[in-house]
Formats: sequence, structure tokens, C-alpha cells
Amino acid sequence: MIVVVASCNMVLQAVVEEGKRGRVMSFYIMAFTGAAPVGSLLAGSLSSKAGAPLTVFICGCACLLLAAAFSFRLPAVRVLVREAISRGKG
Repeated sequence: MIVVVASCNMVLQAVVEEGKRGRVMSFYIMAFTGAAPVGSLLAGSLSSKAGAPLTVFICGCACLLLAAAFSFRLPAVRVLVREAISRGKG
């Protein structure tokens, strides 16, 4: 979790213009901390209807699908971040 948060923080700060960095980081923190309670609420309601083991299985499958979707977009993100970092150094 620490590596993910640090990586997202670094990418956002590298890509976003300096004048807009505070706004973007505030939206990132709001989305990151706001998503956890909503996800927990959805998982809890699913668990009450389908049971805990099935809920864990469904959430695990969702994580794997999202990770696969992100892995397909990762090369484009790498190019974007490298360009932003090289602009900042030059």
C-alpha cells in the first residue's frame, strides 16, 4: 500500500503543472480516502446477501480485472511520465 501511494503521488507530481499541483493532489486525496468507505459499504451489503466467501471472491476477481486493464494502459502512462519529467529537467 505504501508503494502504491508513493508511486501515485510521484506520478501526479511529475505530470501536473506546478500551478495546478495543489488542486490535483487535493482531488486525488479526496478520491483515495473517499473510495474506501464506499467500497466497504458495497462489500458489506454484498456480503449480507451472498455471504463473505463469495464477496471476497468477487472483490478479488474485480481487482484482477482492474489490474489487467491497467497493465494494458501502463506503457502509455510511462511515456507520459517520462515526457513530463524530461520537460521539468530541461
